[in-house]
Amino acid sequence: MMLLHSKIFGMNVCVEGELLAPPYFELQATEDRDASTIAKTSMINLLAPSRTCDPREFPNESVKKLPSSHAATSSHLLTNNTLAKPSADKENLPTEPEMLEYITSGKSGNVYGLDDQRILKEYFEDDDRRTVEIQAYHRLGSHPNIARYLGTQGSNCIILERGASIHTLYQKQFSQIPSRTKFLWIKQAAEALQHIHKTGIIHADFGIRNMIIVNNCLKIIDFEGCSIDGAPADSCYELFNYRPSTPAVTVKTDIFAYGCAVYEIVTGHRPYQEFETFPDRYVEQLYSANRFPDVSHLPFGEVMELCWHGGFESMAAVVENIEAFQRLTSEGSSKAGTWIAVSLLLVVLVAAAAWVA
Repeated sequence: MMLLHSKIFGMNVCVEGELLAPPYFELQATEDRDASTIAKTSMINLLAPSRTCDPREFPNESVKKLPSSHAATSSHLLTNNTLAKPSADKENLPTEPEMLEYITSGKSGNVYGLDDQRILKEYFEDDDRRTVEIQAYHRLGSHPNIARYLGTQGSNCIILERGASIHTLYQKQFSQIPSRTKFLWIKQAAEALQHIHKTGIIHADFGIRNMIIVNNCLKIIDFEGCSIDGAPADSCYELFNYRPSTPAVTVKTDIFAYGCAVYEIVTGHRPYQEFETFPDRYVEQLYSANRFPDVSHLPFGEVMELCWHGGFESMAAVVENIEAFQRLTSEGSSKAGTWIAVSLLLVVLVAAAAWVA
């Protein structure tokens, strides 16, 4: 087993501290002067639009909020930060778009907020992606790092757990996120992807834009374009997360995208983001030539390099390396703490001896 020796943000990774409590719901939209329109606000995006296998730059995120008098009401809010699991089809939910909080749109449909804990994902008519996503969520079952599937509504909608987009949090407060929180996110993302692969699913669009935070826990979303049991995937990765592969989507391409996600969590920006104004295929050409950013100085640099160069055969190996390094760092910190205590004691004894003399 290979042990990794990256720096972990200069901290003791085994210490379980308070996670960042992000401002989950800062939707501060205002009405336009024209009452027939609603002002757009660049705030929280909960579900990134799906992309095809010809990935392009991620569109600007926006949120629309209707006046509070038209907001959807919740009958399943609990006071202990947990979600009730509603029988969604029997619930009296608003069905007209103008009665809901618009969040975003993708190639398969629209996403609306039902309340502060749930979103409604509405698919276009006769869209097979709804069937794929429901099948994926049923197969994934309950996992702490997968968004919860809460049921269906009508013939073309599903209800999912709501959370704060890591991408949006990074845009607003990257420097305020504690290092230990970033480490935990990296580990949780690895455990989520390991579980996804164990169930015979390839995500096919893995990245921080499909990660949310719910009660300080990272969760993966957006399975509408995934591959199940080797079936063709209907989505593909963002430009900066993908190296061309045959077949286009595999376990290895998911692992490659995980390495890019780690890079973004650590640095706050995507690999080769400085080339985002270059022709679309420039970054792909660099990746195909095995040319990647220098990560030798970064925490988890070895993890990124192994993901990019095909050094991991499975996410189980990734998780094993992260856990091994965590144990190594914990032991090293414990020994360092002991030596510091001994050194301080010696200083006190020497000072006391000098004072007596």
